[in-house]
Amino acid sequence: MEILMAVLEAAAYERTVHLPQADREHPLLRWRREHALAPPEMASMPRDWVEWLAVEDVRLGRSPGTPADYSVGPGGTRRT
Repeated sequence: MEILMAVLEAAAYERTVHLPQADREHPLLRWRREHALAPPEMASMPRDWVEWLAVEDVRLGRSPGTPADYSVGPGGTRRT
């Protein structure tokens, strides 16, 4: 995870990021704050994978599926 955050940080600020990072704040949250954007409403989204997929389907204007629709098939693909 830290490597991914370092990649995002390096791309956003066009500079080298040394690991381990001294500032371990989540870069996406910091960027939102730096651009005067409100933090995401993370509390409103469920943490459970199947519940999150159903809520995300509704947010995207799709019909929510059943838990069986959200199982993962071969190669990690979503089975619909």
